[in-house]
Amino acid sequence: MKRKIIFAVFMIAVVSISMSIGALAATSMEKITAYLNHGIKFIVNGQPWTPQQKPISYNNTTYLPIRAVAEATGIKISWNEKTQTINLETAPQQTVGSTGAASGSTSETATIGKSRSNPAPVGTEVPFVLNDILLGKVTGSVKVEEIIRGDDAWKAIRGANMFNNEPKQGFEYILAKIAVKVESVEKNGAQFSISPISFILVSSSGKDYNPPMVVEPDPQLNANLYAGASHTGWAAFQVAIDDANPLITFGRNFDGTGGIWLKTN
Repeated sequence: MKRKIIFAVFMIAVVSISMSIGALAATSMEKITAYLNHGIKFIVNGQPWTPQQKPISYNNTTYLPIRAVAEATGIKISWNEKTQTINLETAPQQTVGSTGAASGSTSETATIGKSRSNPAPVGTEVPFVLNDILLGKVTGSVKVEEIIRGDDAWKAIRGANMFNNEPKQGFEYILAKIAVKVESVEKNGAQFSISPISFILVSSSGKDYNPPMVVEPDPQLNANLYAGASHTGWAAFQVAIDDANPLITFGRNFDGTGGIWLKTN
């Protein structure tokens, strides 16, 4: 969905953001006659999308609540009651010009971490949108803050629990310190759970590694997060010693497509 739509619907933002109607009615609101249009269909990034509120047709122009469009396109939106201002924030490394088109970014920058062919470097935060079966849409961001591999990783794992096993023959441990931030959870009042098994290590040749059964060092990557919360902890993986560039993936579809992809070096 083109970003210019977002600015076209700016004029009707009042219908989708909590604001003081009483304060506005006497000063800036004007009554119009419009119609809910039930016949319009939407496609976002090639996929069917149904907004929670139906579009409005007025004077041969179609409008959508700005919050619905913002959430569908990954733009953050907030409302300042005191100044009566709607604030829009585009994705990192993008700015919005006066025409409503994205500028100051490239397709390469916009897709970092969004595919196996373009994984995010260590320290790079990547936004995510997940469609959880129980929670609905979950948005947030994830990044790898630090990587420890080989003997140093084994020492840390052995120190975390004396019953942790050494890596199997021909393998070594990787410890990844991963930071997860949850921005929104569609199901009201619900928490989003993360743990080391939320993340899978994929070999350089494209094969998933089995997760090791170990106790990670503190802080461990186990948390239940409400919208607005974040957590950072260690996840452990076993990797073939000669595999120089495995990747960590998060939030893939069942068929292996999609997801966030993160480098380990």
